[in-house]
Amino acid sequence: MGEKKIRIKWLNIKARKLDNSHDFSNDEPWIISFSMFIENYWNERIPIKARIEIRNQNAGFKIMEENMVLDPQESNHFNIHEEVVNPLKWTTEMTFIYDVYVTIFNALGDQVDTYATQMGFVGDEPSVNKQEALVYYHENEADVLDDIMCMKQVNIQKIYYCAWEKKESFYQLCDTHGIKIIDVLPYVEISPQSIYQIEEYYGLYSNHPSVERWIVAPIMKKSDYYLVKEIASKNRIEIGEYPDINTIPWSRGFRQSREYEESGLPAIPESGWLFNSLNQSRPITRVIKKQNQRFSFQINLDEMEVIIESHYLYKGTFDVLFGYEVLEDGVSIFKNIEDTIDIRPGEQEGVLLKLDAIDYNSNCQYDLNVFATLAQDTDYEKAGYIIAMEQFRLRDSQKVMAIVSSDLPVRVQEKHRKLFLEGERVSCNISRQNGEILNLAIGSKEIFLKPMLIECLLGEDSKPRTLQFKGYSHGSASNGTEVVCTYKVKGYKGLIEVLYLMNGKNEIIMKVKASDTIPLKVVRLAIRMNDPGDTIRYFGKGPDDNTKQYNEGAYLGLFDIDAQKVDIERCDVQWMTIGDYGFDIDSTTVCNCKIKKDSNQFVDIAIELIGAPAMLKIEV
Repeated sequence: MGEKKIRIKWLNIKARKLDNSHDFSNDEPWIISFSMFIENYWNERIPIKARIEIRNQNAGFKIMEENMVLDPQESNHFNIHEEVVNPLKWTTEMTFIYDVYVTIFNALGDQVDTYATQMGFVGDEPSVNKQEALVYYHENEADVLDDIMCMKQVNIQKIYYCAWEKKESFYQLCDTHGIKIIDVLPYVEISPQSIYQIEEYYGLYSNHPSVERWIVAPIMKKSDYYLVKEIASKNRIEIGEYPDINTIPWSRGFRQSREYEESGLPAIPESGWLFNSLNQSRPITRVIKKQNQRFSFQINLDEMEVIIESHYLYKGTFDVLFGYEVLEDGVSIFKNIEDTIDIRPGEQEGVLLKLDAIDYNSNCQYDLNVFATLAQDTDYEKAGYIIAMEQFRLRDSQKVMAIVSSDLPVRVQEKHRKLFLEGERVSCNISRQNGEILNLAIGSKEIFLKPMLIECLLGEDSKPRTLQFKGYSHGSASNGTEVVCTYKVKGYKGLIEVLYLMNGKNEIIMKVKASDTIPLKVVRLAIRMNDPGDTIRYFGKGPDDNTKQYNEGAYLGLFDIDAQKVDIERCDVQWMTIGDYGFDIDSTTVCNCKIKKDSNQFVDIAIELIGAPAMLKIEV
């Protein structure tokens, strides 16, 4: 197939609201101006017909046709104007986008070229307090979508887009998610020969409703000033300098990146926003990204079928691949990528799960990840990038928490204010005054560097209550030695019991249970441990920070954390290994934890156990 002889070079679209102050009707007329450049490589004049379609699912269609004649061997410029009434408005809160399709036909009615873009009719913004931010991107755009989602979450409406190389994908994302752009253009040298390139270059992005205006700082002769100003004013371009960063009303923000520091731009205050694809854990971003994904998934376990629904208005699924994988205790054991599935916008399709070959273990938990990935590289991400995902529970674990029976004895001694338990490897001191574990040690090496604190939250409001220590008892159990500490709670009848079961080798189980009259909801533990080594491994929600408020976008899996990180938070943790020490959570208990490392290499662990009874096993 040869090179096209007739080609649409670019299309500039401007929409302007007409003054209808003398019209007593409620109609709101707008004028759309299409400025189109069509190249003709033939050596003769060619008659053509241009067909322009404007589509929106909620507002119908608008079709325009215009007959033209192209001059030979040059770029032909045509202007088409059309009036529309009461279009849907684009604002940062309601982002109504119109698709524009241009088709060129020759005199025989054959299609010779097409061009597709988007446009919007910019409406009035609601009078609410919004924030502004600075966006300064270099080559890495891997997290641009995450940045935009995070900006929406913190009420940012307008950004100053400072970049040497503009990206069409960035404008499209701002159109879709409702972010206004003040496009700050780099310093350019303007000459009489290149003056009209301003109009052509910036006209490429004028169809985006998110672009409010441009700021350009040209280097030019004084005699060219008025010519530059005339062209700039036609295209919403202001002649000025880069925005003064110190005067922008910053909200809150991230650290500035090394790329920004090396760019030569002014330093940003610590409290300022800088979005530059910083690779940080953002629990809020994951939630917003999950809420805005364009595919939703439902599962029918009886039929072993996943229902995929598309929430796109026009976009098909030929550039998307769907797949699923099965996790056994967080480890992937099966993965399948489906062939391309044609799901029309707003419709759904079922995919049968082929899981007959999996041999299920009753002591393991099985989860199903269903996902949609890019089939090809795009301007903003590589092929394989997950654009939508959902996780479902296939089977719960039937494993019962217990310690391994050991023939090794546990010596029990009551010394002064302590109850001293000693096994082959592990020793434990329990206070005889308040029932706290004062210390846990391997030989002479202390594991707990201060007493483990216990806090119980009761009632629907889950308020912490003061526990009044009543006493303790100890005795032999079937597979170890058991210590039971009992507590009273002011205002409630009944008791709370904290049981410690220890074998003679290396395991301790802690169980907190309450009488039926005490509404125990949450048990909180505070532990200070020695240096955890290099890596913390856990089975829970990840892969990065997630909190009780912002964990919807995270998913269960097996993850490793750099132990040098000073502050991490994870939800739904089922087990974790910190250095040489393991923490295992009963399958009936929900566990959230925070791990903080201080400058002295100590590690503070805050564990929240939800459910009654709450059970935790420590293995050293």
